Amino acid sequence: MKRSMDMPASIPTEIKESVVQNWFCGLSRRPNAIKHNVSEGSVDNFVKDWKYQRGPDGEYERLRALAVATSKSGLSVQDCAQGHRIVMIMKNIGVSEDDYEIFISELSKRYVAPGLRPDTLVEQINQLHFFLENNQSYIGITTTTLSQLLEIFKSKLEEISDLELKKQNLEKTIRELYNDKETNEAELNWDSELKEKLNKHGFKKEDVPKFVDAALLMKGRRYNIFDIMERFSRFEEIEDACFSVQRKKVDQEQKT
Repeated sequence: MKRSMDMPASIPTEIKESVVQNWFCGLSRRPNAIKHNVSEGSVDNFVKDWKYQRGPDGEYERLRALAVATSKSGLSVQDCAQGHRIVMIMKNIGVSEDDYEIFISELSKRYVAPGLRPDTLVEQINQLHFFLENNQSYIGITTTTLSQLLEIFKSKLEEISDLELKKQNLEKTIRELYNDKETNEAELNWDSELKEKLNKHGFKKEDVPKFVDAALLMKGRRYNIFDIMERFSRFEEIEDACFSVQRKKVDQEQKT
């Protein structure tokens, strides 16, 4: 028996599911029918059967409206999923909805535009938190803001600079005291040697001012040490000559 020419061919399940999926993603009836080579009535029937199998639910139309709006904006379902994920990340780190754009713009301007990679930024943040957690008890850090941390560092550097200046002043004072010590020791040694020589030759301490007066007298007459030595040697020669004459005179008298 021949099959009647009036009976329509059975449409595969895959075509029906594709029609429903395209409808759900926002494709209208006519383009959907042309795409799958079916009638527009078939598109309505496939969608109606799909809704019937899943029961009455108003969410179908709202989800389809969302898909249509997403498609018109040029976004894909994956784009929407990624956007939702970013929104959740923003909420978790405490960024309010009104600050999303400012937050991302500042990150881009300060770190992405200069060429800093995201993983490098994360590593620097981790290092900052590690530093703060391990040094609060040492430098008294009670904040996590970079500006306040910078002020603390500046204050510490100024303290170090002041201490360095005090150290230099102390070292200078110590050198001066050491030089004074050496000078005083040299003077004491000279006094000790002078006293020893005076005692050795039978001079007393009271004779020192007389020597000073004599030295001042000689200096006032512009004698130097060599002139003094020469004159004293002449005095000795004259004294010896006088003594010799006196002796000869006595000898002559005795002969007569």
